[in-house]
Amino acid sequence: MAKQSTNQDRLNALAQHSLPEPFHSHLEQVHKICRQMRDHVGLLGMNLDFTPDGRFVGDMGELIAALKFGVTIHKSLKGGQDGVCSVTGKSVEVKLRTQANSIIWVKGVPDILLVIYLCPTSLRWGVVYNGPGTVIQDTQFAKYNERHGRYETSIPKMLAASEAMLLQDQPTTLILHQVH
Repeated sequence: MAKQSTNQDRLNALAQHSLPEPFHSHLEQVHKICRQMRDHVGLLGMNLDFTPDGRFVGDMGELIAALKFGVTIHKSLKGGQDGVCSVTGKSVEVKLRTQANSIIWVKGVPDILLVIYLCPTSLRWGVVYNGPGTVIQDTQFAKYNERHGRYETSIPKMLAASEAMLLQDQPTTLILHQVH
């Protein structure tokens, strides 16, 4: 259990950036409503989470990628990539998660994989991994699920991949740079 706490602490330390307005205020309202719903079902003796996740959270990740990293988001869904880097034209897959041990699925191998953590308490975000998408082909950090036709990894594995990339001093040609 200590490792989970360590991962959570590391992720919270990464989450330093506020969402742009009005999105930050809207998300605060969503979280407030979710807390109220959890409280009300608790009075009924049920334990339901009512977390804003799935497509909602994915869209927030794409918004961050577009506004903060200059990613041009595709107008329609394309399996394995959400957009392209406006500088290099490389394909970008964006994953945003709100839990420390979240599983991440990737359909194809993008040129660039951007994994973002959004702290559910502070509503601040940080980059977990920003680098070559080929990381998901490395069995140290991910595995391919033939049954579902996708790569599977996790937030802790992407943290480890990011740290390994920094230790190896990899070139930054496949890393998105923040725009202001």
